[in-house]
Amino acid sequence: AFVSETSLFSQAIGAAGAYISLYARVSSGLQNVGIDGNAGGSIRGSTTINTATNYCAKYESNGTTLAFEVNGNNETETVVSGSNSGQWFADFSTSKTSVGGVAYVSDVFLFNGQIAEVVAYDRVLTGGELTTLEAYFTSRYGITFT
Repeated sequence: AFVSETSLFSQAIGAAGAYISLYARVSSGLQNVGIDGNAGGSIRGSTTINTATNYCAKYESNGTTLAFEVNGNNETETVVSGSNSGQWFADFSTSKTSVGGVAYVSDVFLFNGQIAEVVAYDRVLTGGELTTLEAYFTSRYGITFT
């Protein structure tokens, strides 16, 4: 359940503000998932995220653009700044990788919520593999996929 604006997964270099982050946000009228940072810009999704609700967010890069889903729904991405181009994390030279927050220099911004599981692949999953994962998340966390 996401309870405020925070990073789920991030990479940072030593300089303050030099980061890229997959985030979930429930604050300031911007209840969504997205990606933000000084590498590439900022993109947010279209699904409204509510507190005290379980979600499964899927982020996927095809090497050119980033797309994401919430509970199996394709997000309509809105480019807030920069552009949706590049490989994002692969294009960003980092010295720190964090799950549950972003850390650079002496600043640390922790996720204010619960991350149940992180599943990462270096390839696109087959339809059968996605169905199996979705069935698992439905059984384990009561998430409804569409």
